[in-house]
Amino acid sequence: MRNSLRAFALCLSLAHTAAGQQPIVRQQLVVPLAGSGFVGFRLETKLEAAQGADDSQNFAAVQAALLPQALLGEHNTIHRVVLNREGNPVFGYDLVVEPVSGERKFRVTAQPLGAEFERALRARRAGASSSATNVPTLARAAETQTLEDGDAVSLDLLVNPRTGVRVVDVIKVAYE
Repeated sequence: MRNSLRAFALCLSLAHTAAGQQPIVRQQLVVPLAGSGFVGFRLETKLEAAQGADDSQNFAAVQAALLPQALLGEHNTIHRVVLNREGNPVFGYDLVVEPVSGERKFRVTAQPLGAEFERALRARRAGASSSATNVPTLARAAETQTLEDGDAVSLDLLVNPRTGVRVVDVIKVAYE
């Protein structure tokens, strides 16, 4: 029960812009793993270098339009999907998290969104005003990384070099 309350408290979204720094908006979500451990996702929208008012307005539009979600599947595979305000997928990937027995470490692998889960996403949107196109995903699986309890890793999801807007997923693993 206490872990559930802690996970709920960490799910609260927050926005932060520090004076003199580039704007960053963070949206956080925590997923409990089957067995033991948690995976925290923090979606960050960053404006690398604002050129003018148009870029700042574009940044505000992007941050307001993204709704991150995560669903725990089989074998500690987390389906991570970012939706737009209409509920259409903007980007998705699978994250496989394997606790290392007796070492308080995790093996983490980011992979393209699984075909079966992608079909389920498209089927869910079948009656809505959504096309049947594929969900944008990773081009290939990333190398497996071993992370210590409490470590985090970043994954670039969407980058627009013209506007300077980047959407990054910060992934943190922990046992408590």
